[in-house]
Amino acid sequence: MYEDEYLESDVMTASGPRLHMLVVDGALQFASFARDDLQNRNFESSHENLTRARDCVSELISGLNPEVAPEMVGSLKQLFAIIYRHLAMADMTHEPAEIDQAVKLLTSHRDAWAELLIKLPAENPGTEGPSSTEWEV
Repeated sequence: MYEDEYLESDVMTASGPRLHMLVVDGALQFASFARDDLQNRNFESSHENLTRARDCVSELISGLNPEVAPEMVGSLKQLFAIIYRHLAMADMTHEPAEIDQAVKLLTSHRDAWAELLIKLPAENPGTEGPSSTEWEV
């Protein structure tokens, strides 16, 4: 219960970049749960977790703003579409390897995003980084 309140507070007060990271983390968490479910042949739970992971990826896609950086947004849309496809295939085929591919791509994106979040405030001393409107990707 306390964790739910903390998460809600974190989401409600998160900057755009931090919120993006939370959604990526959610996708990774649900994909991991789904992989465990597939290994245990719990297909109903796997379906539910894969649906939630796909919902997170859909949210990542819908949060992209092509007016800010059209080329980067195009690349991210393609990346997230590939991730979504792997999660959908895992749901249809019950192949953990499909989840592994999605997790590999999400983890790579998360690592790059985390590095960017650390780097940007250091480049702009005296600031807390760009405002959320500047970060709409």
